[in-house]
Amino acid sequence: MGDEYEDEVIEQSINPMPKSIATAINEIMLKLQKPLEHDAENKFQKYKYTSIDGFLKQVHPACAEAGLIIVPHEQSSEISPSGKNLTVVYQYILVHKEGDTWDFPTTKHIVVPFGNGTAMGTAQSYALKQFMRSLFQLSTGEQDDLDALDQPKKKKKSEDLL
Repeated sequence: MGDEYEDEVIEQSINPMPKSIATAINEIMLKLQKPLEHDAENKFQKYKYTSIDGFLKQVHPACAEAGLIIVPHEQSSEISPSGKNLTVVYQYILVHKEGDTWDFPTTKHIVVPFGNGTAMGTAQSYALKQFMRSLFQLSTGEQDDLDALDQPKKKKKSEDLL
């Protein structure tokens, strides 16, 4: 019974990005080539970073000048069974000031600690920051990649060096 679908190929098509949106993204990438300025500090882990407000303060003018509008849409939100985490899925729609829209389904899944009224705002801010950082390929110099994390150091044995 299941063999009838064996050779079926499912194709997914992506509508081309409108030229106005591609041009706007390119303009923003060219304008924001330098690492974004750090405006906050994590005193516990001893590093500086770009807060969401600092991020928007630097990125928003470039988006406005290029005519790019980013519309967030909350697809779903769920509190974990333990009540400790909130998971939110956002979809972002790119619109140009001239009215062109790109309907490519760009989503971000965010999990944040849940326990007070700020969890939803935290999820929204972090998701937007990560979406724009990825879309415009922005450098922030933040310690959020594996190479920047403390890794246990192994002592090399002499036979490992041969």
